[in-house]
Amino acid sequence: MKKGEKKVTLQDGTKITLFEHKWGISAIELAKLESVTPDAIHMRVMRFGNPFQRRNKETFYEKKYGKTVMAIAMELGLHPITVANRENKYGDVYHEPEAFIGKYQRGKQTAPKHWTESRTTRSLATYFKLDDLK
Repeated sequence: MKKGEKKVTLQDGTKITLFEHKWGISAIELAKLESVTPDAIHMRVMRFGNPFQRRNKETFYEKKYGKTVMAIAMELGLHPITVANRENKYGDVYHEPEAFIGKYQRGKQTAPKHWTESRTTRSLATYFKLDDLK
């Protein structure tokens, strides 16, 4: 193999690129698998020395859980910010809080009456037509 050549000839006579010879997969195929351009794959090789490494160092979540925040969020069915808040508040993203705070209480009704039952007809007039109440 001469310096500056872009193709390598294998023993069976087929020609492959230097990239494919070194990494086992062509840059174009890897780019299609990851939905990026082949230039992005070549930039990874230039920056990190490896086409499979996407960032300079591992994030906190990749070190602790072996997954990205997005992967954990998809697994738990939560928003990534909720995952980060659980880590900050409880020290574990898999911790389930005992009580739900806020307007989303998973269908539990804590008040003795529904909000429409405790209002007078005057206040209901702002939500409904008076003819509907009769």
